[in-house]
Amino acid sequence: MKSLSEEELQIICSRISRGERDTVARMITLLESQKADDADTAQHILHHLLPTSKNTLRVGLGGPPGVGKSSLIEMLGSNWLDAGHRVAVLATDPTSEISGGSLLADKTRMHRLATDPNAYVRPLPQRQAVGGISAATADAIKVCESAGYDRIIIESLGSGQAEFRIANCVDIFTLLMSPGEGDDLQAIKRGVLEHADVLVITKHDGKSTQLAEKTQHLFSNMFSATGRKLSVFLTTTTQAKTLKPFIEYLENYLREDNVSQRIQKREQQKQQLFSFWLERFFYECIHEVTSFYSQNNMSEISPYAAARSTIAQLKTQLLNKEVNVQGLERYP
Repeated sequence: MKSLSEEELQIICSRISRGERDTVARMITLLESQKADDADTAQHILHHLLPTSKNTLRVGLGGPPGVGKSSLIEMLGSNWLDAGHRVAVLATDPTSEISGGSLLADKTRMHRLATDPNAYVRPLPQRQAVGGISAATADAIKVCESAGYDRIIIESLGSGQAEFRIANCVDIFTLLMSPGEGDDLQAIKRGVLEHADVLVITKHDGKSTQLAEKTQHLFSNMFSATGRKLSVFLTTTTQAKTLKPFIEYLENYLREDNVSQRIQKREQQKQQLFSFWLERFFYECIHEVTSFYSQNNMSEISPYAAARSTIAQLKTQLLNKEVNVQGLERYP
């Protein structure tokens, strides 16, 4: 993408700040691009967006397929719309390793959120990113907040031990589980449970009522025994009122006496984002380093030794020089 003039930059930022959906959509598409020029342009625009309100709330949702993530998002988002909020949903979709395409089907299951003018639903293809979310998710959150959306819902893929990056992008990470999953040790993914702030047991109705309550009791006791305070809620998509205690828990995060904790968490998220980009740029170097290895007749050297030597030299060059951050663009 060609460099933007100052006038073009101001127009784009102004349109995003006004919440123009087509400009927001194009900006997120730019963030998703695999081209280096597009990435630089997107980050340049991001730098010039207006600072976001501190009263925005970012909620992450994870859980196995079929647990009811889309239904809960529709209920939660509708409740917030009724309360006068503007809601954005960033739903991560799996990507085919063969074609590179994504199903992008979550949007079709969120009928009100997909059509309400105060809501915005954006499926994000995961591609090669790990951690349950798209590589563009963290920056897409900033774009949505700049566009005036004050309630952001991020849906991750699955509930495996790799679903950890979402916790570094949100204020509250919610893990959804179906009734009875606590009885199956394979369902208790230690890694994702360690990052969860709250658990929600879905399908608390009909024949599943007692099993859901038993699962809630199991997890409550499990965390009490470890000394960790973790709320466990029961919900069902057939009764919107069952979501009220969970929503009160989420809104309680924005209390005035919780400001310092919120600021601290946002700063930690920036540090995690730095680590993410650093990791991504290192991956981009792998092919060049591999090519250097093959072109310099290093076949007689142990691949392990060559890799260790390369990293050691990089660390020496980095750590022996002062890192210059003067003139770098501010992150909103």
